[in-house]
Amino acid sequence: FVNRLDSFIPGLQSYLDNNITAIRNFFGSPVCKNTIFLLKNTLPLRQQFGNSFANLNESVCDQVSDFLGGNTSANLYTWRQALNNTHNLISNIAPYFQCFNLNKFVGYPNQSLLEKESLNNIDHNTFWSAIFFEEFDEDKVDLPSIIKYKIRMDTDKVD
Repeated sequence: FVNRLDSFIPGLQSYLDNNITAIRNFFGSPVCKNTIFLLKNTLPLRQQFGNSFANLNESVCDQVSDFLGGNTSANLYTWRQALNNTHNLISNIAPYFQCFNLNKFVGYPNQSLLEKESLNNIDHNTFWSAIFFEEFDEDKVDLPSIIKYKIRMDTDKVD
């Protein structure tokens, strides 16, 4: 994951260098400030969005313009610095992520298949534990207030 994220940064940098001129121009123009004024002062929009725009002011245009503009002469935080900081963070944590193998989680459609595969994994010494969630409705959006589950472990590995 970390290596994939780090390999994504050069492409993002190239995109930001070459493809966001229209966005930069918008935030650097009076049109941006006029848009914010309209968002805050048009009655139907205020009614629809409530206080969503209450803290929004015209300085946002200048801040985003400075961030996207890449003006390194001023002491401003730009997208280039953000990408460099992200790259440095990834480079610093990448060695630690090598200590973890994150592909150990496998989903099963039912408990009997989970138990069958678990027994196979025990034979190959690759099974640690399993969690089976009971009475879990996949079609519901909200989680139930009580979640019932079973933990399955190799009895030879339990202390």
